[in-house]
Amino acid sequence: MRLRGLVRPDTGTASPVTQMSASLVCGADGGSVVSTTGPAPLFEAGDAHFMNPIMVPDVCFAPIVLIQIAGINGNLLDQPANWIAVTRSSD
Repeated sequence: MRLRGLVRPDTGTASPVTQMSASLVCGADGGSVVSTTGPAPLFEAGDAHFMNPIMVPDVCFAPIVLIQIAGINGNLLDQPANWIAVTRSSD
């Protein structure tokens, strides 16, 4: 999975965020997290490539993927922080 162009509007870069993780939620906004990737580097331009797969269950109603902060200034967090981006539903 790839992430492109996730930057702060005030700086135009991803800094100070340096790692991201992605979580799959089944059941949309009332659902629960069923899988989370390990941390992936986030580059200044806001690009990341998640090498660890998200495990998808056989049944997953209204899936969304949350992008979470996993590291700041090169330091990994103990657990992913609040999400800062989400996939949009297809219309």
